[in-house]
Amino acid sequence: MTKILHLEDNDRDAKLICRALCHEVIPCYVTRVEGRNAFLEAIDHGDWDVILADYSLPSFDGIEALKMTIEKRPDIPFIFVTGALGEERAVEVLKSGATDYVLKHRLDRLPQTIARAINECESIKARKEAEQKLKASVREKELLLQEVHHRVNNNFQVICSLLNMQSHAVTDPLLASVLKESQRRVQSMAMVHAMLYTSGNLKDINFAEYTGLLAAEVASSYGIDRARIRLSLELEPIRFGIDRAIPCGLILTELLSNAFKYAFPNGRNGDVRVALQREESCIRLSVEDTGVGLPEIRCPGKPKSLGLSVVNILAKQLGASMEITSNAGAHFVLKFSI
Repeated sequence: MTKILHLEDNDRDAKLICRALCHEVIPCYVTRVEGRNAFLEAIDHGDWDVILADYSLPSFDGIEALKMTIEKRPDIPFIFVTGALGEERAVEVLKSGATDYVLKHRLDRLPQTIARAINECESIKARKEAEQKLKASVREKELLLQEVHHRVNNNFQVICSLLNMQSHAVTDPLLASVLKESQRRVQSMAMVHAMLYTSGNLKDINFAEYTGLLAAEVASSYGIDRARIRLSLELEPIRFGIDRAIPCGLILTELLSNAFKYAFPNGRNGDVRVALQREESCIRLSVEDTGVGLPEIRCPGKPKSLGLSVVNILAKQLGASMEITSNAGAHFVLKFSI
């Protein structure tokens, strides 16, 4: 049974409208109101499938009724049934939020108009319900993914703690150094998951922010005297997904570790610069220092140290070109497509 609220002050017109609905055998229940207070009461307390309203009444017009409906019950279709409505005014009422309009001398259109309005309303409701379910599903998956990043980060932190404990337990300085380097590598990956856990979208991180945190962490782990070795960052706010952030983080860890360990022996002063920039068709990531430079054997092609071997492998994984030069310090420049 279709429940119809009818705002109409003319008895004859109200009967004609009911007759038009009965003629098409629409199973409906019509409640007629004539003024503002009665209409407001019906809107507040009634359960309606559609509202019919005359455009002009002595003390209350249809536009005001439409505004009340949109404010209080925007889900109910609102149809003007009026004696005359010019083209401009028809456009105005539709722009104001009316579902449709029917002229009183064309009441044969009214049943089909009501049926169409109700069907459209039901379709909108179904679409909104589907959207709500989809949003809830997406939110559920986001929470699950967030929890995954949180747990992965926690597991990485446990590994870091174990490596740290082991490095303090061994007596061989070389083995302790290797364990510390492994700890720094794991920490660089853990930081990606930690940032994804706190990220609003869970799919990428601000790699400039990550680089600043990572550089400070690596410098601190080597006990760098900032007055002697100055670290400078030139970073554009570029976002990386996890598949790019982790290998880039590992590359940065290796290159910064090499700079802090080898570039400034015997109390030498200098600078370490990290830059992240977006160029025309690629991203440029560079780590440069003003230290003693690389041994000549390391510059071309196949690096011999484990750290540079790792960098080479990760660069290939990223599809990046890598340029290594040793002129007034060591210079590493990676470029990969956006």
